[in-house]
Amino acid sequence: MKRLILLIATLTLLGGLRATSAADTPQAAGGAHQSMDDGSYVHMMLEHHQQGIDMAQMASERATRPDVKQFATRLLNNQRKETEELKTLEKKLSAQTEKHAGMDPKEMQAMMARLKNANGEEFDTAFLETMTKHHQQAVAMSQHPEHLKDPQVQNFAKKTAEQQRKDIDEMSRMRRA
Repeated sequence: MKRLILLIATLTLLGGLRATSAADTPQAAGGAHQSMDDGSYVHMMLEHHQQGIDMAQMASERATRPDVKQFATRLLNNQRKETEELKTLEKKLSAQTEKHAGMDPKEMQAMMARLKNANGEEFDTAFLETMTKHHQQAVAMSQHPEHLKDPQVQNFAKKTAEQQRKDIDEMSRMRRA
């Protein structure tokens, strides 16, 4: 239940953002993220990664397509590794994080319900669509690293945006397959 609440809170934060891609301009992320401090960014990304872990775990167990299952397993491992990196940054910063408004909890509940209620090929499609949206939100949160102060946090944001864009491209190819 705690993970679901964290998932809803983070996605609530991002509710007003439109989908982003590698070609989007910096304005696509919205001005709110430009003023985010390092501690807030790290805190939000920790919650965001936990959500990704939850969805990837479900997909690694329930996906029917081998490519979707393999992608989910790889994503699960990457998100766990990055979560440990974020926890290290969080300890280093020892910053109080502010809360941000975001995605409508009903929308997040609907996304998770769609995954929980889907089976077979329908699950695979739902996972790819939901995880693509989730990754687009991470790109939006991470695409202005110059506004962060700590070089390690800036580097993490750059790396996150780049990897999530690659994953979005891969999921797009899987959806067309």
